[in-house]
Amino acid sequence: MSQSIHALRARWRPATRAQVLDGATFRYLCRERGWAVVGVMGDAATLDEPATEAAAAALSAQLDEARALHGERLAVASCACDGRISALIARWCAAQRVTTIGITCDAGRALPVAPVDWLVPVGERFGDESALFVDTCVGFVVIGGGEQARRQAIGGRAQDKPVILIRGFGGAADALAEMALPGATVVDGG
Repeated sequence: MSQSIHALRARWRPATRAQVLDGATFRYLCRERGWAVVGVMGDAATLDEPATEAAAAALSAQLDEARALHGERLAVASCACDGRISALIARWCAAQRVTTIGITCDAGRALPVAPVDWLVPVGERFGDESALFVDTCVGFVVIGGGEQARRQAIGGRAQDKPVILIRGFGGAADALAEMALPGATVVDGG
């Protein structure tokens, strides 16, 4: 193990109990374990309680479909910045015993980190991790979200990967559904 992975782990240890990996080790682990990583992008910070429950149901339905498709190989990745979407992912994955992965950047240490099994910090600024996120995921689910979620969804489609837009919670998912992102699947969630 290189000195840099030790330094990376030392920086992140106060923020998470997750196993911290660098990008190259994460790519190797994906291949070695045969993971089918589904990336979830979004934010539901502005949702009230009934809307959060609707978002949970919509996201759960999409993750259930991913589980049916990929079986035990399914792993779910997100930005790991603790928010409502991260909490919904963590709850579903814990109940289903599905591996959780946080792919974020060093700036993410300033935010509460969601409970994940594996954490992969890439770069210093938000967006630095997007290339690894898009490259390693086999498909994406977008619910709410901002500019980075929009760019990642477009990047996923550019690689001909499935993108599911859950419409009804605002943000990037609704904007991309409105513009009819070519090849994306739109589902109503709220």
